[in-house]
Amino acid sequence: MNTANREKIIIGAADIFLREGLKGVSMDKIASFLSVSKRTIYMCFNDKEDLVLASLRYLRDQKKKERKMMRENAGCAFAFLLSLFRMVADDLKSVSPNFLSDISVMFPDLVENSELGKTRQIEVFCGLIEEAKEDGHIVKSFSTEILAELLYNSMMSMKMGDYNYARISYVELFQTLVCVYFRGVATEEGLKVFRELFKDEVSDYYNEYKK
Repeated sequence: MNTANREKIIIGAADIFLREGLKGVSMDKIASFLSVSKRTIYMCFNDKEDLVLASLRYLRDQKKKERKMMRENAGCAFAFLLSLFRMVADDLKSVSPNFLSDISVMFPDLVENSELGKTRQIEVFCGLIEEAKEDGHIVKSFSTEILAELLYNSMMSMKMGDYNYARISYVELFQTLVCVYFRGVATEEGLKVFRELFKDEVSDYYNEYKK
């Protein structure tokens, strides 16, 4: 097996899966997109499912590395949550809704038991919210579980929500969700972190947040 070919195919397939979903992408389409023969693909992978799983593992590992670097640079849990929100928003802008729905249908066990799964995501958010509460950045009296659910739903609604994009822009939606959620849960100290990290994204509202 040619390791370089295998890596090239995984990365290319991951890209097209993200943009178009899983079900509608054939091995012929992947071969054409990568300018390789189907025979080359089948020399590296048993079938489409084998390639899909390899691509999902690649995407998972890339996000793990990205999140690890973000966590190291964030300084505190609240700043990391803010950075995660921005990262998810940026990711969802380029991900087809078909990708998210296809994974849920084709690999429900894989999704729910991985970092893509809602249950796993909310568990992670709960831990970070608890840490942010201890740091004095999130109001302690709020339910951690409810805050985690709201955060997850706010993130996912940017792609899956039924918004009228003919009347509102994606940027405006992002700004509003960020402001409503994080300003609502933050203490005065948390607001300082929010203002600093999101001063570019919420520039239209920045003077109000200075009060």
